[in-house]
Amino acid sequence: DWTTVLVLVSYVWMKPRSTLALSTPPTASNTELLSNLKLHKVYLRQQQTSFSPWCYALTINPATESTNAIKYNFLASQVWPSARVAAKSCESYFQHHSHSNHHKTRKKWKICELGCGPALPSLTLASMDMEVVATDIDELALQMATKAAKEQNLGHNFCTKILDLTGDVSVIDDIDADFYILSDVFE
Repeated sequence: DWTTVLVLVSYVWMKPRSTLALSTPPTASNTELLSNLKLHKVYLRQQQTSFSPWCYALTINPATESTNAIKYNFLASQVWPSARVAAKSCESYFQHHSHSNHHKTRKKWKICELGCGPALPSLTLASMDMEVVATDIDELALQMATKAAKEQNLGHNFCTKILDLTGDVSVIDDIDADFYILSDVFE
């Protein structure tokens, strides 16, 4: 039984489930790919009054700077406004429902973000002690997300998987999450 929630241009799917386990442990980031790139932190909240989850975005002007050494999708390396809306909406939803009977009967929610890019929603939910699987076709985006998770000590709740939503999506069945997030996914 699926429930669909529309959050501006962000889509969130939720289904009930009784037990959870991460399908794979967090993987080590390939720092060679990230070492020569300029990254900057993008915080969920603009005002730093309390802890704010954050992700990395690539600092580059694709019109004037070249990254011939790596293959990546510039769009997947940026934080889009809908990702911030999805992260805030999910954070609010789970804060509000953290005391519900459904939450008390389970160990943790298992979340999957499809087409995560820098993974701001995933990192936000991992910071709330959710088990998160962030997926994308872009390896650089997944490595940026893994680096941010490690630096925020979220690795125990966070892993990544390469997933092409235009190809074989059977990995989604293997993830078997309770909650799916999709925001501004491009082909």
